[in-house]
Amino acid sequence: MRDAQREAGEFLLGRLVRLCGALAATADPEQAGQLLANRIGEVLACDRAVLVSLAPPRPRHVSDGIAAGERTALADAIGLA
Repeated sequence: MRDAQREAGEFLLGRLVRLCGALAATADPEQAGQLLANRIGEVLACDRAVLVSLAPPRPRHVSDGIAAGERTALADAIGLA
C-alpha cells in the first residue's frame, strides 16, 4: 500500500511540476490564467474550471469545456455567492 501511495504522489507531483513549468513559460498573465483554467483538470479531479476575480466577482477564465451560455449562468451563480 505504501508503494502505491508513493507512486500516486509522484504522479501527481509530476503533473503539478509540468503545469507550473508551462505557467512559468507564459509571459502574458491573461494567457497564463486561461492555461491554468484549461489544464487544472490534470492536477485536480474536475470536469470544468473557472477562475474568478474577487472585485467585482465575475468569471475571468473558463476552461474550454464551458459553452458561452453556461458562462452567463456561472457569472450569475458567482454573483449570488
